[in-house]
Amino acid sequence: MDYDKTDLASKYDAARGLSPEAMKLWLNLVSGNVLKESIKDIVDLGCGTGRFTAPLAEHFGASVTGVEPSDKMRAQAEAKKLPQNVRFVSGSGESIPVGDNSTDLVFISMAMHHFKDIPATARECHRILRSHGFVCIRNSTIETGIPYAPFIPAVEKVIKDELVTRDELQTPFLSGGFDLVKHEVVGNELAKSWMEYVDKLTAHADSFLERIDREDLRDGLARLRAHARTQNPNEPVMTKTDFFVFKKKD
Repeated sequence: MDYDKTDLASKYDAARGLSPEAMKLWLNLVSGNVLKESIKDIVDLGCGTGRFTAPLAEHFGASVTGVEPSDKMRAQAEAKKLPQNVRFVSGSGESIPVGDNSTDLVFISMAMHHFKDIPATARECHRILRSHGFVCIRNSTIETGIPYAPFIPAVEKVIKDELVTRDELQTPFLSGGFDLVKHEVVGNELAKSWMEYVDKLTAHADSFLERIDREDLRDGLARLRAHARTQNPNEPVMTKTDFFVFKKKD
């Protein structure tokens, strides 16, 4: 999806923001699977509005470059109060605008399905990483799915067309000079309740839902809201997300 042809960027943080608990979970997962003390330079690839960019800088005490092709998404990121060790540049997975052997960690969050050429992205990650550098990826896959999908049948084709399988994600890295350090399916909270989840979706900041017919979306959200009314208001909505850690070979 071309975010610059939509108004998703202005809604993204409110609708897709992570709770402090979820952010802590992911940052600890990343630092717990890399050599934290060796991480001085990070690329947040496909950073969007910079949800993780400044938190990564604070967590690692590192310089972080957020790479994002969408001008609108990048503008939202740059409008935030940022530490001096954070910057944003225009670029993509297939063309990362940083030098060879200049980075210790590439972090990718929910962006793999936006990259047009995953093998090219793997090659670019290999190029910019220093010896023994890491790539950490958090992304939904076909296998993990999305909680709203059963209520909105029209989105199933979009998900099938856009999401990658685990094999499609990891094979280009394994054949492109990386070892797989870890793969884990992580349970994490999407919303404090089903009703909150519906409210987030009605903000129209989900790129998959924005591709389907408006009537199909309206009907699907109505089904989801009816389901939400039957659920415990104190029960959070959980999802499963794939987490991969790759390490550059010698």
